Amino acid sequence: MMKILFIKYLKKIINWNYNKLNKLMHELLFMNNSDIDFYLLRKIIEFFEIERKKDGLIYDAGIYQKYFDKDLTVREAIKKFVSNYIKVDEEEKKMVLSLFKM
Repeated sequence: MMKILFIKYLKKIINWNYNKLNKLMHELLFMNNSDIDFYLLRKIIEFFEIERKKDGLIYDAGIYQKYFDKDLTVREAIKKFVSNYIKVDEEEKKMVLSLFKM
């Protein structure tokens, strides 16, 4: 019984650490990018969550390898990724961004 609790606790710690790493990568790549507004950031993170669940991943590295062009600079790879995989709903974008202009 104690071993089962320990394993569950250990898995929670591992998942927590991977979540922290994923959030750090999002901050480094997307939050300080002038081309990415809050709406796009939200859509990108949503895309990553869907892909992680679909592929059974806990770390985003596999997603970066799959969807980001390694031959481009980071900024160019992000622009290409957004244009190819992130669907922008202009009405939704207006509404979301208007909430931050208050």
